[in-house]
Amino acid sequence: MTVIIFFECQIEVLVCANWKLFIV
Repeated sequence: MTVIIFFECQIEVLVCANWKLFIV
């Protein structure tokens, strides 16, 4: 089982506010 976290970053402001967690 692997836990993968994806960050949706806005490069313009250098902020990663949204994240998605996947367990596969």
